Amino acid sequence: MRRKKAAMTLLSSISSGAVLLFLSLPAAHADQTFMTLAKENYLQADVDGDLMLTLDEFTKFVDLNANDGLGRAGMIRDRGMHGFAFRRVDLNSDGLVAPDELSAMAR
Repeated sequence: MRRKKAAMTLLSSISSGAVLLFLSLPAAHADQTFMTLAKENYLQADVDGDLMLTLDEFTKFVDLNANDGLGRAGMIRDRGMHGFAFRRVDLNSDGLVAPDELSAMAR
């Protein structure tokens, strides 16, 4: 439980702009419910709890967001573009997506 709370604290530091940019949602839709769902989906997708998403975990993250109707995640899922989206977010090409990479996209 302590680890999950620490993870939520770290994810809370991710700017909402980063998640919005990734999901292509206008800022007007950045309500608390949206951000809560996106953070919960990130943690749920992060199977090993290291706060880094592999391609498989990232795929789960996108699919969870699509199931919740968040942003363009449904389009990514429906078009099978998980790998393309993953490569765009994985800024250092290490095969992992970290919260700071999502934040860097907003800058």
